[in-house]
Amino acid sequence: MQQLMVSDVGGCKNLPAVDLLMLAAISHDLQTPIARMKLRVEQMDASLERDRLWGDLEEMQHMIRAGLAYARSMEGAKESLCKVDLDAFLNSLVCDYQDSGQAVSLGGRSGVLLETRPHALRRVLTNLIDNALKFAGSARLEVQGDALGGVRLQVLDEGPGIAEAELAKVFKPFYRVESARIHSAGGTGLGLAIAQQLSQALRARLSLCNREGGGLCVQLEFCAPS
Repeated sequence: MQQLMVSDVGGCKNLPAVDLLMLAAISHDLQTPIARMKLRVEQMDASLERDRLWGDLEEMQHMIRAGLAYARSMEGAKESLCKVDLDAFLNSLVCDYQDSGQAVSLGGRSGVLLETRPHALRRVLTNLIDNALKFAGSARLEVQGDALGGVRLQVLDEGPGIAEAELAKVFKPFYRVESARIHSAGGTGLGLAIAQQLSQALRARLSLCNREGGGLCVQLEFCAPS
């Protein structure tokens, strides 16, 4: 089983700060003309062409929002550190999914009071869980702590997984896997890139591998405090 660590890929280092600022500026500025175009399409008579145009504009808007989210993930390290009851934090996150009728479960306990950036951590985990739901229909979040205070979080799914040859590429911004994992659900290729960038702000190690019985395992590991 091949396991890929984020240290093996370029991540945010592939895009200099000036390029990220440009991405944010362009994405922001494109929102206004797209909103105008959607208003014009709404005024068109109902037709197949109108529906196609609306779908294209929706896709463009989704990509722009994802671009803004990626650029803003650079600010993850600016969030203040605070201590959180990790088990309560994870239980609340999973309950939010369950309350909306989604198949997300939680296993294990850490018993850890984790010093972290909670908003960034929640964003990482929701990106990973949302990916599992999109491509597999369900997700399981596993947590395990060690005697020294280290923590390992795993998001497990039973979907199609990712081809071994592509494991080294999926953290790259805008990279879209050429497999059934993507073709069945679309995507912008930024979810894992955002998770990787924020994991660096959390001082955590993000990795992924295909599971022996099928599906994907994405792991977020916090080292024990020194």
